[in-house]
Parts: sequence; structure tokens; C-alpha cells
Amino acid sequence: MPVFKRLGQDARTAVIATVVASVVAAPAASAAVAYALNSDRVDKKHAVGSGATRENRAGKLVATNSNGHLPNNIITKAPNADKLDGLNSTAFLRAGGKAADADKLDGLDSADLRVTGDGVAGDDRDMFGCNETTLLYQVLTLKRPARIFVSASAEHGSAGAALSPTIRVELLSEGNVLADTSRVQVPATTTGVGLNVADMLLDSNSNHAYRAHAGSYTLRLQARTYGACTGEYGTYFEPRLSYMLLNAD
Repeated sequence: MPVFKRLGQDARTAVIATVVASVVAAPAASAAVAYALNSDRVDKKHAVGSGATRENRAGKLVATNSNGHLPNNIITKAPNADKLDGLNSTAFLRAGGKAADADKLDGLDSADLRVTGDGVAGDDRDMFGCNETTLLYQVLTLKRPARIFVSASAEHGSAGAALSPTIRVELLSEGNVLADTSRVQVPATTTGVGLNVADMLLDSNSNHAYRAHAGSYTLRLQARTYGACTGEYGTYFEPRLSYMLLNAD
């Protein structure tokens, strides 16, 4: 009898253990079943591949393709599509457009960067004794302030006496000399010589480059002869005068 009594107790123990194990395992089994039923969702949303049509992917998660990219038409327009580095598209110059200051360089108008000029040639001029005469005039009109670079030349020959010819260029306004070049002089000679001057016009008072304001001026090529001053004469041949206008700043 004791043997049968112990077997009955073991049987009851086994039944109780089986029931407890079933109760403990039931939630895990239910969770496994629920997971299996929702394995194609993420946060309750279905997922589709990158090749899905727009209709099939509506309201679903879309996977990237093999290159890690989403389809090109995944969005119609980015929230800041009109901006680049935070700047609106209107802040950029369009192709074929013209910048507001396109005619300037370092703040200077394109007209201030141009080098303009002109030149004239004159007739031969005889000069008796030690006199001074004008070989050429040239009128120029400035639309903006400028410094003036001048170039002049002439040939000189005498009738036999030793003469020393000179030339220089002057800038006049209303008959007053405002600026000039240095006087170019050739030592007294009886042979033909050439005279050339190329220089900035210097202020007659300060010896600095003259800054001419807008207005009308006259350039004058002036000649003077030194040497034998009685009964002799020389001739200035083919006088020429030219200028270039430079930026005044």
C-alpha cells in the first residue's frame, strides 16, 4: 500500500507541473502567433519594394533599391526645392541674365577703364631768328576726369646757321596754360635733327600729373628756336601730336 500511495502523489505532482507549464507558455505562444501574423508590417504599416507602382505603395513603407536610392518620383517637390544653401532661387543669376553691376570692375564703370585718344599732323613751318611759334593745335573734350599722356614729334633743319630747336606740349583752357611737358631741346647744329616728346602732362604749379576735369581743352605743340637770332631761319617739318586719356583715379 505505501508503494501505491507514493505513486499517487507523484502523479498529482506531474499533473500540477504540466498545468503550470501550460499557463506560463501560453502568452509566449500567443505572442509568437501574433508576430507571425504581422511579419510584413512595421509599426502596423505594410512595406513594398522600390519597384512598386505609385498606386501600390500608397500608404506603405518603400524600401530602397540595390543602390540605396528611393524612386525618383517618391516626392513631387522637396519642401525647400526653391533654395540653395538657404538662398531663394531669385538670389541667383539666371542663364543669359545680366548682373546689376556687370558694367563695373572693382566699382569702376567700364567707361573709366577704356583708353581713348586721337592724333593730328600738321604742315611744315618756317621760323626766322629766335622766335616761338605754334606748330599744331588739337581740341579735345573730356566727358569725365582724366590724366593725359601726350606724344609729339617734328623734324628740324636750318638754312646754314647753327640753330637749337625745341618743342613741348601744353594744355590750355580759355587761353590759360594749365599743364605741359618738359621742353625737348637739341644742341645747336646746322644739320637736320629729330625732336620727340612723350610724357604725362604735369600741373604747371605742382609738377604732378594733371587731373583734367570734364570739359573742353586745347592741346598745343609749341616750338622755339635758340642760336643765331639775326637773319637766319629754320624749318620744322611734319609736326605730329597725339594723346591718350587715362583714368584719373
